[in-house]
Amino acid sequence: MRTRLLLAALLSLGAWAAEIQAQTTDGVQVDEGRLPSGAVYRFERPAQWQRGPLLVYSSGYSATLGAPRTSHGEERTALLAQGYALMGITASRPGWALEQVVPEQLEALDAFIKQHGQPKRTLAIGTSMGALVSTQLVEQHPARFDGGLLICGSVAGTLAMMNQAFDATWAFATLQPELGLPTRLHAAGDAGRQQRQAWLQAVASARQTPQGRARLALAATLAQAPAWADAKSPPPALDDIDAQAAALAQAFAPASLLPRDDQEQRAGGNFSWNEGVDYADLVRRSGRENLLRAIYERAGHKLDDDLALLAAAPRTTADPAAVAYMQRHYVPTAHPPKPLLTLQTTADPLTLTEFSTAYAQAAQAAGQGEQVRTAHVRRLGHCGFEPGEVLAALQTLEARIAGQPWQADAAALNARARSSGVPSPAFVDHHPAPLLRPCWNQRSDRCNAPIRKSSP
Repeated sequence: MRTRLLLAALLSLGAWAAEIQAQTTDGVQVDEGRLPSGAVYRFERPAQWQRGPLLVYSSGYSATLGAPRTSHGEERTALLAQGYALMGITASRPGWALEQVVPEQLEALDAFIKQHGQPKRTLAIGTSMGALVSTQLVEQHPARFDGGLLICGSVAGTLAMMNQAFDATWAFATLQPELGLPTRLHAAGDAGRQQRQAWLQAVASARQTPQGRARLALAATLAQAPAWADAKSPPPALDDIDAQAAALAQAFAPASLLPRDDQEQRAGGNFSWNEGVDYADLVRRSGRENLLRAIYERAGHKLDDDLALLAAAPRTTADPAAVAYMQRHYVPTAHPPKPLLTLQTTADPLTLTEFSTAYAQAAQAAGQGEQVRTAHVRRLGHCGFEPGEVLAALQTLEARIAGQPWQADAAALNARARSSGVPSPAFVDHHPAPLLRPCWNQRSDRCNAPIRKSSP
């Protein structure tokens, strides 16, 4: 009888959690459970929450399954103190699991509402890959979310991100055929580790010669890697050609050697292409053409010669089915129906600052410009924000959701950050170059290149 009653109780939860554990720690009420899909959730509420606001947090890429997180960092305590409830999940699959994470976040949100009632406001907040999850949640489910805070995010989608990384590896491997490097790092397991090690050794060797540094600078420019690679030093001076070349050569690897085996396995093939791409045009649009010419001149070579080699080289095409899969799960529309604020450092070597500004520009072109603002902190690194900077960004988003005009300029954000305990906030008004290979979903110009049968 007891077994039947327990089974009936679990079935009565329907699609909600199959397991629920509740506890109170330091005045914070915590619920943990597992969804039918296998995803694990964690809910945290202040003792006197009373159906206040809720932050649905999505964390970044991880190759393994860990414990669910409810915030990016140390801002968690302040958020709870300010009356926010927090929730996050560990998805049922690791890696680039947007196909699983987006519906599982919605399942977890349903479970939260079933247990604790409808929040006053529901905001999507995410970091790195999780910011793309948050973008998808707001774009695809506007009735469930009031807005989103996208932190250090790959919000331009992975087709744009991976195409630019592929441009960089393809260009360098094409210019150095004697090295026998694969043009993209797509193997898994031991083979993938061997591919990456071969690339790292080639990059280390190239950094030792003027010509190698010049070619790495060209490839890094195609990836739009930041020209600031040493966190212990300020950015190199614009007229210091040698320092700029060294910084770009150092920034090449983190911006270009991205893990893509997981995504190719999910997509069922190669989703990156460069057929129809004019690399000389990309260099012109990058804003670094004069710098590259100076770097090449110091190396005793000509940029135009290498661009001619790239123009004459055979190109790679993509598997249409793989591209279609990526567009379904990993490419935003840039038509946000609710307010979104992106928070980015000016020199992120992994998720480029150009991603955030490109999203805002695409939203502007689509007539949705008032829904998006970008915020930048002058800093090198991936997702390295002070808790007070995150709180300042969240307060700015909340004010916009409440109907106030955007106040996302650097001066307003610095004032908010100081009030949140940051003694020397570093928000700046930043205007990077346009994203070189944008690719949006549901747009006539979505990818700007032909897609045919995949090359080997």
